[in-house]
Amino acid sequence: RRFLFVSILTMFIFLTLIVTIFRILIEKIWKAFLNDNLLNQLHREQSSGLVLAYLILYLLFFINGGLFAFLAARYFDINISGSNFYSLLICIGCLAGFFVAKHFVLWLMGFVFPVSKEVDSYQFTIMIFNIVLGLLLVPIVLFIGYAPESTVGVVIYGALGLLGLTYLFLSLRGLFIANRFIAENKFHFLLCLCAVEISPHLVIYKIATAYGGN
Repeated sequence: RRFLFVSILTMFIFLTLIVTIFRILIEKIWKAFLNDNLLNQLHREQSSGLVLAYLILYLLFFINGGLFAFLAARYFDINISGSNFYSLLICIGCLAGFFVAKHFVLWLMGFVFPVSKEVDSYQFTIMIFNIVLGLLLVPIVLFIGYAPESTVGVVIYGALGLLGLTYLFLSLRGLFIANRFIAENKFHFLLCLCAVEISPHLVIYKIATAYGGN
């Protein structure tokens, strides 16, 4: 309980600083999350001076996503490490590593194939969606950490459903971005879909079931 309290308190201090400093940008990100035209406008307005702000907000997603994964693993009796601290670091690190690898693969595809514009737009969309998820996970993590044991499972499954719906929404946005690419290069699109979207999630599922079986 003490470790959980310190972790959530640290997250809230970080969140307070972020909201205080980047309040206007967060409002724009939320509107862009809901509206495709505003998302494109925010992408066009992106400047080198805002890169650090986006990275800090992205970091909040990794922290909260890692906290959620840590709490969910504890609820399902998945033993990640003998230490709570290292288990949390592993969850945060794996989530960050997954998306860093995903962005790298997307960048590589944009470099190899003539779809750099679409890839850049999709990468920005992923970042915006994850930043929003990082904010939405704040009350979820707090509730899971301190809610009665009988309601924790309901919250976790509800959160997983929310993550699934958000991912579906992101996929629809991605299909809209790749509309021209799909029409002209169906085979390459299927390769990209398998490499970037389907395969990584199958690997995560395999790892999670392997840990769950131990």
